[in-house]
Amino acid sequence: MYMINDIGTDIFNIPRDKIIHQFDKLSYIYSTQTINPYIKYNYKWLIKEIEFCKYAIDTIELKSPIKGGYDNQYFSYDVYWDNEFSVVNSFIFYINTLDDILKSNDTIISQSVSELYEKINTYGFEKETESKSQAKPIYVSEFVPTKSIFVLDGNHRIYEAYNKKQKTISAVNVTEHEYFKALLNDNFRRLYLTYCKYQLFYRVLLAKSPLQYAKFKRKIQNINIKIDHL
Repeated sequence: MYMINDIGTDIFNIPRDKIIHQFDKLSYIYSTQTINPYIKYNYKWLIKEIEFCKYAIDTIELKSPIKGGYDNQYFSYDVYWDNEFSVVNSFIFYINTLDDILKSNDTIISQSVSELYEKINTYGFEKETESKSQAKPIYVSEFVPTKSIFVLDGNHRIYEAYNKKQKTISAVNVTEHEYFKALLNDNFRRLYLTYCKYQLFYRVLLAKSPLQYAKFKRKIQNINIKIDHL
Protein backbone atom coordinates (compact mmCIF):
# COMPACT_ATOMS: atom_id res chain seq x y z
CA MET A 1 0.00 0.00 0.00
CA TYR A 2 1.19 3.51 -0.78
CA MET A 3 0.28 7.12 -0.13
CA ILE A 4 -0.96 9.04 -3.19
CA ASN A 5 2.12 11.28 -3.19
CA ASP A 6 4.41 8.21 -3.24
CA ILE A 7 3.24 6.87 -6.58
CA GLY A 8 4.49 7.39 -10.10
CA THR A 9 2.06 8.28 -12.89
CA ASP A 10 3.12 5.21 -14.90
CA ILE A 11 1.17 2.90 -12.58
CA PHE A 12 -2.06 4.48 -13.80
CA ASN A 13 -1.25 3.88 -17.47
CA ILE A 14 -3.58 1.35 -19.08
CA PRO A 15 -2.11 -0.59 -22.07
CA ARG A 16 -5.31 -0.12 -24.09
CA ASP A 17 -4.01 -1.13 -27.52
CA LYS A 18 -2.26 -4.24 -26.20
CA ILE A 19 -5.40 -5.38 -24.37
CA ILE A 20 -7.51 -4.90 -27.50
CA HIS A 21 -4.96 -7.02 -29.38
CA GLN A 22 -5.52 -9.83 -26.86
CA PHE A 23 -9.22 -9.81 -27.76
CA ASP A 24 -8.27 -9.99 -31.45
CA LYS A 25 -6.21 -13.09 -30.66
CA LEU A 26 -9.20 -14.53 -28.84
CA SER A 27 -11.38 -13.99 -31.93
CA TYR A 28 -8.86 -15.94 -33.98
CA ILE A 29 -8.88 -18.81 -31.46
CA TYR A 30 -12.67 -19.01 -31.70
CA SER A 31 -12.49 -19.05 -35.50
CA THR A 32 -10.38 -22.23 -35.35
CA GLN A 33 -12.71 -24.10 -32.97
CA THR A 34 -14.94 -25.55 -35.71
CA ILE A 35 -15.28 -28.93 -33.96
CA ASN A 36 -16.56 -27.44 -30.69
CA PRO A 37 -20.38 -27.39 -31.11
CA TYR A 38 -20.93 -24.54 -28.65
CA ILE A 39 -18.35 -22.31 -30.33
CA LYS A 40 -19.71 -23.25 -33.76
CA TYR A 41 -23.36 -22.42 -33.01
CA ASN A 42 -22.62 -19.36 -30.86
CA TYR A 43 -19.72 -17.98 -32.87
CA LYS A 44 -21.52 -14.80 -34.00
CA TRP A 45 -22.68 -14.05 -30.47
CA LEU A 46 -19.21 -14.61 -29.03
CA ILE A 47 -17.57 -12.38 -31.64
CA LYS A 48 -20.17 -9.70 -30.94
CA GLU A 49 -19.33 -9.91 -27.23
CA ILE A 50 -15.61 -9.64 -27.98
CA GLU A 51 -16.25 -6.54 -30.10
CA PHE A 52 -18.23 -5.09 -27.20
CA CYS A 53 -15.22 -5.67 -24.94
CA LYS A 54 -12.92 -3.96 -27.42
CA TYR A 55 -15.25 -0.97 -27.48
CA ALA A 56 -15.37 -0.88 -23.67
CA ILE A 57 -11.57 -0.89 -23.51
CA ASP A 58 -11.30 1.72 -26.25
CA THR A 59 -13.41 4.15 -24.21
CA ILE A 60 -11.12 3.88 -21.18
CA GLU A 61 -8.80 6.81 -20.58
CA LEU A 62 -5.15 5.90 -21.11
CA LYS A 63 -4.22 7.64 -17.88
CA SER A 64 -6.64 7.68 -14.98
CA PRO A 65 -6.63 10.92 -12.98
CA ILE A 66 -5.88 10.84 -9.26
CA LYS A 67 -8.70 12.17 -7.12
CA GLY A 68 -8.64 13.08 -3.45
CA GLY A 69 -6.09 14.60 -1.12
CA TYR A 70 -2.54 13.57 -0.53
CA ASP A 71 -3.46 11.61 2.59
CA ASN A 72 -5.33 9.02 0.54
CA GLN A 73 -3.92 5.51 0.52
CA TYR A 74 -4.19 3.09 -2.35
CA PHE A 75 -3.35 -0.49 -3.19
CA SER A 76 -2.36 -1.76 -6.63
CA TYR A 77 -2.89 -5.32 -7.86
CA ASP A 78 -1.27 -6.45 -11.11
CA VAL A 79 -2.99 -8.79 -13.57
CA TYR A 80 -1.76 -10.27 -16.84
CA TRP A 81 -3.63 -10.60 -20.12
CA ASP A 82 -1.31 -13.14 -21.75
CA ASN A 83 0.71 -16.24 -20.93
CA GLU A 84 3.99 -14.44 -21.64
CA PHE A 85 3.30 -11.89 -18.86
CA SER A 86 3.96 -9.05 -21.31
CA VAL A 87 0.54 -7.37 -21.17
CA VAL A 88 -0.06 -6.20 -17.62
CA ASN A 89 -2.15 -3.56 -15.91
CA SER A 90 -2.57 -2.53 -12.29
CA PHE A 91 -5.97 -2.35 -10.65
CA ILE A 92 -5.96 0.55 -8.20
CA PHE A 93 -8.05 0.47 -5.01
CA TYR A 94 -8.62 3.34 -2.56
CA ILE A 95 -8.04 1.97 0.93
CA ASN A 96 -9.80 5.01 2.46
CA THR A 97 -12.95 4.14 0.52
CA LEU A 98 -12.63 0.50 1.55
CA ASP A 99 -12.31 1.56 5.21
CA ASP A 100 -15.63 3.41 4.92
CA ILE A 101 -17.32 0.48 3.17
CA LEU A 102 -16.15 -2.01 5.80
CA LYS A 103 -17.12 0.03 8.87
CA SER A 104 -20.25 -2.08 9.27
CA ASN A 105 -18.40 -5.34 8.63
CA ASP A 106 -17.54 -6.71 12.08
CA THR A 107 -16.85 -10.28 10.96
CA ILE A 108 -13.21 -10.96 11.87
CA ILE A 109 -11.58 -14.21 10.77
CA SER A 110 -8.17 -15.77 11.44
CA GLN A 111 -5.83 -16.25 8.48
CA SER A 112 -2.57 -18.19 8.26
CA VAL A 113 0.37 -15.79 8.37
CA SER A 114 2.69 -18.13 6.47
CA GLU A 115 0.19 -18.61 3.62
CA LEU A 116 -0.43 -14.88 3.26
CA TYR A 117 3.29 -14.11 3.48
CA GLU A 118 3.78 -16.05 0.23
CA LYS A 119 1.33 -13.72 -1.54
CA ILE A 120 2.81 -10.33 -0.66
CA ASN A 121 5.71 -8.31 -2.01
CA THR A 122 8.06 -7.56 0.89
CA TYR A 123 10.70 -5.66 -1.09
CA GLY A 124 12.12 -2.85 1.05
CA PHE A 125 10.10 -3.74 4.14
CA GLU A 126 13.20 -4.44 6.24
CA LYS A 127 14.19 -0.76 5.89
CA GLU A 128 10.84 0.60 7.07
CA THR A 129 9.65 1.32 10.58
CA GLU A 130 7.16 -0.93 12.34
CA SER A 131 3.54 -0.57 11.28
CA LYS A 132 1.47 1.78 13.44
CA SER A 133 -1.79 -0.04 12.73
CA GLN A 134 -1.15 -3.49 14.20
CA ALA A 135 -4.53 -3.50 15.94
CA LYS A 136 -6.42 -3.05 12.69
CA PRO A 137 -7.40 -6.30 10.92
CA ILE A 138 -5.92 -6.82 7.48
CA TYR A 139 -8.15 -6.92 4.39
CA VAL A 140 -8.08 -10.07 2.26
CA SER A 141 -10.24 -11.20 -0.62
CA GLU A 142 -10.54 -13.59 -3.53
CA PHE A 143 -9.82 -11.88 -6.84
CA VAL A 144 -12.83 -13.41 -8.57
CA PRO A 145 -11.65 -13.42 -12.24
CA THR A 146 -8.63 -15.61 -11.44
CA LYS A 147 -9.84 -17.24 -8.19
CA SER A 148 -6.67 -16.09 -6.40
CA ILE A 149 -6.34 -14.75 -2.85
CA PHE A 150 -4.91 -11.25 -2.51
CA VAL A 151 -4.22 -8.82 0.33
CA LEU A 152 -5.74 -5.37 -0.14
CA ASP A 153 -4.43 -3.86 3.08
CA GLY A 154 -1.98 -5.21 5.66
CA ASN A 155 1.19 -6.30 3.85
CA HIS A 156 3.39 -4.70 6.51
CA ARG A 157 1.38 -6.30 9.32
CA ILE A 158 1.75 -9.72 7.68
CA TYR A 159 5.50 -9.14 7.26
CA GLU A 160 5.89 -8.20 10.91
CA ALA A 161 3.69 -11.08 12.12
CA TYR A 162 5.74 -13.53 10.04
CA ASN A 163 9.00 -12.29 11.52
CA LYS A 164 7.53 -12.50 15.04
CA LYS A 165 6.63 -16.17 14.34
CA GLN A 166 2.88 -15.56 14.63
CA LYS A 167 0.78 -18.38 13.20
CA THR A 168 -2.41 -16.41 12.51
CA ILE A 169 -3.53 -12.83 11.99
CA SER A 170 -6.93 -11.14 12.25
CA ALA A 171 -8.53 -10.33 8.91
CA VAL A 172 -11.68 -9.02 7.28
CA ASN A 173 -12.84 -11.00 4.26
CA VAL A 174 -13.69 -8.44 1.56
CA THR A 175 -16.35 -9.38 -0.99
CA GLU A 176 -16.08 -8.70 -4.71
CA HIS A 177 -18.89 -6.15 -4.44
CA GLU A 178 -16.98 -4.29 -1.71
CA TYR A 179 -13.61 -4.15 -3.47
CA PHE A 180 -15.33 -3.29 -6.77
CA LYS A 181 -16.75 -0.13 -5.17
CA ALA A 182 -13.29 0.73 -3.83
CA LEU A 183 -11.65 0.76 -7.28
CA LEU A 184 -10.11 4.10 -8.20
CA ASN A 185 -12.82 5.20 -10.65
CA ASP A 186 -15.14 4.01 -13.43
CA ASN A 187 -12.19 3.52 -15.78
CA PHE A 188 -10.89 0.76 -13.54
CA ARG A 189 -14.37 -0.63 -12.91
CA ARG A 190 -14.95 -0.96 -16.66
CA LEU A 191 -11.51 -2.51 -17.05
CA TYR A 192 -12.20 -4.95 -14.20
CA LEU A 193 -15.53 -6.09 -15.66
CA THR A 194 -13.96 -6.53 -19.09
CA TYR A 195 -11.16 -8.58 -17.54
CA CYS A 196 -13.83 -10.78 -15.92
CA LYS A 197 -15.36 -11.36 -19.35
CA TYR A 198 -11.93 -12.07 -20.84
CA GLN A 199 -11.35 -14.85 -18.32
CA LEU A 200 -14.81 -16.28 -19.00
CA PHE A 201 -14.18 -16.31 -22.76
CA TYR A 202 -11.24 -18.67 -22.20
CA ARG A 203 -13.21 -20.89 -19.82
CA VAL A 204 -15.85 -21.31 -22.53
CA LEU A 205 -13.24 -23.23 -24.52
CA LEU A 206 -12.98 -25.77 -21.69
CA ALA A 207 -16.71 -26.21 -21.04
CA LYS A 208 -18.01 -29.70 -21.78
CA SER A 209 -21.76 -29.53 -21.20
CA PRO A 210 -24.73 -27.34 -22.22
CA LEU A 211 -25.23 -26.41 -18.55
CA GLN A 212 -21.68 -25.04 -18.34
CA TYR A 213 -22.17 -23.09 -21.56
CA ALA A 214 -25.44 -21.62 -20.29
CA LYS A 215 -23.77 -20.65 -17.01
CA PHE A 216 -20.98 -18.81 -18.82
CA LYS A 217 -23.48 -17.01 -21.02
CA ARG A 218 -25.52 -15.80 -18.03
CA LYS A 219 -22.36 -14.54 -16.31
CA ILE A 220 -21.29 -12.63 -19.43
CA GLN A 221 -24.76 -11.10 -19.80
CA ASN A 222 -24.77 -10.03 -16.13
CA ILE A 223 -21.37 -8.37 -16.58
CA ASN A 224 -22.73 -6.47 -19.60
CA ILE A 225 -25.49 -5.05 -17.44
CA LYS A 226 -22.90 -3.77 -14.93
CA ILE A 227 -20.80 -2.22 -17.70
CA ASP A 228 -23.88 -0.45 -19.12
CA HIS A 229 -24.57 1.09 -15.70
CA LEU A 230 -21.13 2.71 -15.40
